[in-house]
This record gives sequence, C-alpha cells and structure tokens, in this order.
Amino acid sequence: MDNSETYPPTTMPDVVRRPDILAEEALTAEQFAADFQRLRGRGHIERSTLMSARERIIAVVGQAGGVPVVAGEAAAIMHGTRWFDDDFTIELIRGQNCSGRRATGTVMRRLDLEPSEIVEIDRTLVTSPLRTAFDLGRQPSRRRALGRLDALAAATAVDLDELAAFARAQKHTRNVRQVRELIPHIDPKAESPGESWLRLFFFDAGMPKPESQVEVFDEYARLIARFDLAYPGPRVAIEYDGEEFHSSPEQKRHDEVRDAEVGVLGWVVVRVNKQRMTTAPYGVVAETRSLPRKRGAYFT
Repeated sequence: MDNSETYPPTTMPDVVRRPDILAEEALTAEQFAADFQRLRGRGHIERSTLMSARERIIAVVGQAGGVPVVAGEAAAIMHGTRWFDDDFTIELIRGQNCSGRRATGTVMRRLDLEPSEIVEIDRTLVTSPLRTAFDLGRQPSRRRALGRLDALAAATAVDLDELAAFARAQKHTRNVRQVRELIPHIDPKAESPGESWLRLFFFDAGMPKPESQVEVFDEYARLIARFDLAYPGPRVAIEYDGEEFHSSPEQKRHDEVRDAEVGVLGWVVVRVNKQRMTTAPYGVVAETRSLPRKRGAYFT
C-alpha cells in the first residue's frame, strides 16, 4: 500500500506512565482506561492521539529503553519509503552485550552492527540504506522482498554495486542467496509492489525484460499515458491494476478511455490485477507473449 500521504507528520505524542498519571491527576483507574491506551511496554498515550508511521516507530523506540537500532521495514519507513504494510512490524536490533527491555509488539534481534551500518534519523538510530536493503532482500517471499527493495531504492541513494559487494561478503548469512539474486532486478522507477511482482514473474517465466514507466505522447506532443511496463517496439503495454486506484467504476472508465486513446496510436494494453496473477498467472504470460508475435516481434 502507498502510505506516503496517508497521515501528515505532527508533533510527537506525550507518552506517560499509568502510576504517574493516576497520582498526579487524581484519576480513577476506570477514567484512565477510558482516556489512555497502551503504546508499548509501560508507556501510554491519549486515546485521541493519531500518529504517522515514523512517529509511531520513534515513540515505540523510546519505550524500548537503551539504544536499539530500527531495522527492516520500519527502517525503510524512517528512510522515507512510500510502500509499506499497514500493520508493519517494528524490528529492533541490539548489540550482543547491550541491555534494554523488549518493547511489546516489536521483533528484537541480537546483532553487532558495524558503525557504517547505522545512521541517525530524528534522533533515532536506524540501519543505513545499504544495511536496510540487505535485510529487506532476505525477507520471506521474493516478490514482496523485491517490492520493498524497489521502494527503498526510490527513496534513498543506495548504491546497488555496493549492495552486491556487501551481499557477496556475507557468505554465511541466512537467505543471502535471495538478495544476491534480486539485486539485478531492483528498479527505483517501479511505482507499486504489484509492478515489482509482475516484473519478477515475467523473468521467472522466461519473458524478455520490459521497460518501466514508458510514456506515450499524442500527435500534439501531449502526454496521454504512462505505462507500468511495456515493449515499445511492438507497442505492447502491461498495466498492473491495484485495487486502490483501479477498482471504482470511475477509475475503470478512465482506464477504458485511455486505452482507446493509445489504441488509436497502435498500442495494445494487457491489464493485470492481483486476482488474475493469483488464479491464472500463466494466462497473463500467454497473452503477453502472443501479442508481440502477432505484431512481428519474436522472443527467443
């Protein structure tokens, strides 16, 4: 999901402890329960509080104690990635000999990071873009991992050559072979996890590599379309229709009008969604493979 604009940054919420508020405000236990909710550990915030994803991470880290390092998907959020799960996990790393309590609702790892693998954002320690990419690329599900890598590459200046060298050096790290495999497929131009999934699926199916974010202009040099993926030579486009932007009747009509406009220019559009990729993925391959052939373009 694109969460980049879902909730604007605000000031950090006041995190309080139940015994302090009960003593200072002379509240009953019942009134406290009605007015406050547990954040993590022993910290509470007012029930009216709404936080951005980054603020939630910072607040939880503050309740964890010690100096943990934010990692994984939460680190990607701190670096400004657009795409993350609504129920994202806050992963924290502590050194092998570091102290500090475990914050409820977080995943804690014990690992000694190099100083170069840690940066500071909003007074919070976070794994560097390089280390974050390495960790995201090793997470379960290749397609989800690639979607997160694409999003991180779009948000940061992570150097893919450095990432490849770093991965080669981690010979005995769990799932390192997956991140090595995915690095050549990282594309910061991808605009949704669905596009990342589709690119990887085409690769696995032996399809030629399509171009990303291909723009089409009319005879007056006006931009009329930008395709998720395309083979510009035979003018075959592939669009991944996410539910968020392509499910309403108005959105579907808009897509139909646009497809008709590009059709006049000789383009044909293959539309793909999650249901089609889940229930009939090789139908997508068959259709996409046949269209260029009908236009005189052959694969191997």
